[in-house]
Amino acid sequence: MAIKKTSLAGIAIITESESFRDVAYQDYKKIWTIGWGHTATAKPGMKITKEQGVYLLQKDLRAKEDCVNGAVRVGLTQQQFDALVSLAYNIGCSAFKKSTLLQKLNARDYHGAYLEFPKWNKANGKELGGLTTRRAKEQALWASGGNAIPKTPIVTLPNKTTTIVTTEGETVQVPSGIPDNAIVYGLLGLTAIGFGYAYRKKFKQYF
Repeated sequence: MAIKKTSLAGIAIITESESFRDVAYQDYKKIWTIGWGHTATAKPGMKITKEQGVYLLQKDLRAKEDCVNGAVRVGLTQQQFDALVSLAYNIGCSAFKKSTLLQKLNARDYHGAYLEFPKWNKANGKELGGLTTRRAKEQALWASGGNAIPKTPIVTLPNKTTTIVTTEGETVQVPSGIPDNAIVYGLLGLTAIGFGYAYRKKFKQYF
């Protein structure tokens, strides 16, 4: 099966649901989090720029794409893949691999897998409205076919890039002046240099 990448619709759900935070905070599970739901290197007192957040989102999405691509053994539509990546981004790869949803999916019970999404709306046994909403969006995307249009506003990212030092000490170039409501899809498959132009060219139909 071909290796898939997350589409604009899938990233819209993730960025809508996570929201960008430039200062580390504890999420509903008391896990330190920063940026768009990044947890791997988040710690108390940590602060990042929007550009560093984009870099972390890029890495986290690639990891979850690898997780889904590696765990699923049946064919998926782009919308089904996007929904699974959003779910894995939220619950973690380990939980995703152990889930009944994945078991049903790999048994080719696509409808059964679809029905599993709403069950992942709890933290410490308590239902959370934000998770219920996110699962509903993922479930709708799963079933949407080729007509899924993200509700999050699509904005033009700037042509300019800036050199930053990531939270891991690596020097990279990322877009500068990123708007607060930007969907940073282009970083997933493009180099940061010349990103603004390539982003608008690839997705000009959305602007």
